[in-house]
Amino acid sequence: MTIAPGAETGWHTHAVPLYVWVVAGTVRVEYDGAPPVTAKAGEALVEAVGVAHNGRNEGSEPVRLLVFTTGLEGRPNVSKAARPSPAPR
Repeated sequence: MTIAPGAETGWHTHAVPLYVWVVAGTVRVEYDGAPPVTAKAGEALVEAVGVAHNGRNEGSEPVRLLVFTTGLEGRPNVSKAARPSPAPR
């Protein structure tokens, strides 16, 4: 998967585990109700199951990700999600 500079994945959820290896660039993943996580080339991350999140490329170079997913045949492993409302202050 490639994320262009300034682009994002869009808010989504996973019903199954999804593993990401950052091949190039740096990706910042925002999670509903949790602090964001940043991973750079050579690092890996496991995306949350059942929690809305959004990956973003805030750099000037494309982010290239190698994505491994598990799941069940006939069931989607990614579902679009609404952007979470900001937490009350």
